[in-house]
Amino acid sequence: PKTSIVLTDAMAATAHLSPDGRYLVILSASFANDPQEPPRYRVYEAATGRQIGAFAGDHQSAPVAFSADGRLIAAETPRHTVTIWDPSHPDSPRVLPENRTPVTAIAFSPDRSRIATYSDQGITLFDAASGMPLLVLRESNGPFSSREIILPGRLLQSSPALAFSADGRQILLTTIASDP
Repeated sequence: PKTSIVLTDAMAATAHLSPDGRYLVILSASFANDPQEPPRYRVYEAATGRQIGAFAGDHQSAPVAFSADGRLIAAETPRHTVTIWDPSHPDSPRVLPENRTPVTAIAFSPDRSRIATYSDQGITLFDAASGMPLLVLRESNGPFSSREIILPGRLLQSSPALAFSADGRQILLTTIASDP
């Protein structure tokens, strides 16, 4: 090992290494599940083990995603929001609008211009630079299955998804259906 990181005041609930190996994100949680000590994301330089930033978490297991170039980090944060954090500009995180339910998956487009989040509400696609929602993909419940893309002023039919294709033009969501 090149570096060891010791957490004296918490346990590491999850750890994520950036694709380029430069950064490590640890979601830390209290040992006693103390509500006074909420989970925190701690961002480290992987080579040195030096902590370069931290921000509030919401759950002891929450999704974390890096952009393909490792320059952006996205994670679920309090009140079902997603925070986008740039380690080179640690004082200016972007917080995406609140969801009604927990975010369970996050993905960046290959060019890091868009970010997709998945919750029980469906998939929401955001502009990563501004944090503005671009569209919502959801599957309706009822006597028949309907998949919808919601854009301002119109409704289109399509399949929802979560992982971006290499060219950033497609998104794929994989779920387990209740009826095989």
